[in-house]
Amino acid sequence: MDITSPESEGSVLSKIVALVEVVEAQSKVLESLKELPTAVKSMQDKIDQMEELGQELEDMGTESDIFTGLGQSDTNIAPIEGSELLTVFNDCEDLVTYGSPILSAVSDGMQKAVSRVLPKEKMDLIIGQAKVPENCKAIGVPKVNPEIWNSLPSTARVNDLNLQKTQQSISYGLITMANIAATLAKAQTSNPTNVEVMQHVKNGCTLLGMGFQEVNLRRRAAMRCHITPEYSGICSM
Repeated sequence: MDITSPESEGSVLSKIVALVEVVEAQSKVLESLKELPTAVKSMQDKIDQMEELGQELEDMGTESDIFTGLGQSDTNIAPIEGSELLTVFNDCEDLVTYGSPILSAVSDGMQKAVSRVLPKEKMDLIIGQAKVPENCKAIGVPKVNPEIWNSLPSTARVNDLNLQKTQQSISYGLITMANIAATLAKAQTSNPTNVEVMQHVKNGCTLLGMGFQEVNLRRRAAMRCHITPEYSGICSM
């Protein structure tokens, strides 16, 4: 058969195309193999680092080795009374000084007050009775000057509103204490019980007042960096 015939030419061309495809595939494989030494070296470096880290951990000892014997007496080291190290390991509860027990009914009520959320209807009723006395406005939550408030970014307003919410709870406590003190004063009796109750009220007002002032300071500090220079002096008061 003549190799110059159309059939022969087609067969040769198809073989050439197939050969070219094989060569291209092999070239891609060879190209990818060029990165192999770099990848192998990087992997070897990581293995070396892991081995070094493992050796360091072995030298340091495991966690159980580190804490073995902690708290046990050492014949070579005399125990130091009142050392800072021993204080660190004391339970925090041991550092709290508790007072005399109170009536169980009162204790239960106080624990419920700090651990449960009242229904909205009951909460609204209690809040409705805790109104700031007209002649004692200082125990109400301070409001921001409208001009300053309008100049604040939204994030600063949200943060201040959250602080106001906390301060409002303290304010309600102060209002309640003020009402108790006013009720005792109206009784005009100086029996030991009333005097003792009034002292507790006074102490409660002092402690709540500290929290109230602390929130005020935090509000001013958080707001100071957001207001314009003409108002900055107000927040430093």
